[in-house]
Amino acid sequence: MILRPYQSQAVDRVAKAHAQGHQGVMLVLPTGAGKTVVFAEVVRRIVASGGSVLIVVPRQELVPQTADKLWRVGVQCGVLASAFAQPDPNAAVQLTMPQSCQARAPRLLRAPDYLVMDEAHLAMAQTYRAVAERFPAACRLLVTATPWRLDRRGFMSLSSAMVLGATVSELVQDGSLVPVRTFSHPLLDTTKLHTVAGDYDLGEQSRLLCNDFLLGDVVKHWQQHATDRTGIVFASSVGHGALLTELFTAAGIGARLLT
Repeated sequence: MILRPYQSQAVDRVAKAHAQGHQGVMLVLPTGAGKTVVFAEVVRRIVASGGSVLIVVPRQELVPQTADKLWRVGVQCGVLASAFAQPDPNAAVQLTMPQSCQARAPRLLRAPDYLVMDEAHLAMAQTYRAVAERFPAACRLLVTATPWRLDRRGFMSLSSAMVLGATVSELVQDGSLVPVRTFSHPLLDTTKLHTVAGDYDLGEQSRLLCNDFLLGDVVKHWQQHATDRTGIVFASSVGHGALLTELFTAAGIGARLLT
């Protein structure tokens, strides 16, 4: 697999941060930038130099996706997860989920030299932290598109350096991402909304968005701008999503609610 220039640059900057003495490094890349490809190349280099790696992903769906990217850069891995029949305790790279790691870590023949934590905005959860605490000597790479948490807990206990990769605007300019066209509603008054843990109160936000004018406006603008394509509408709550689904259906637009 040939990496794009910004991906190769991110790999080099991660290596430089470790060389400067940082045990933990957080890599930030936008959605669509290929974070898994980037850390797969980091893993390939570590294995090529004789090291071992443990990769932790938060969800079952990410296991085969990550294994595929590793294979594409020439790295074979064992999988420590009950839903996947790919155990290989002798592999230099092991792929797991936080809970699976706790149950199956004794099967590792040696502690990993390097620990990759995908979707690292979740890394302060106890299940993730338990993995890091089990292997305190390992260097760490935390990978995310969103390096913050609503509970405002920082990541300094796991990472002392941050590598900021290419931005969305840079990726659009170089053709890696398609240009974005944005239409914004001009009459939404959020000044009276309260905040909880740094975000709008969900109940107040949902009540604001569930008025008849705004709901109908979503359908109207869909008809104006998007009737030639399929798409996704993100709602503020299950109730908000149900109302939107009803309105799209009533307008003759096929819609289903996913929660």
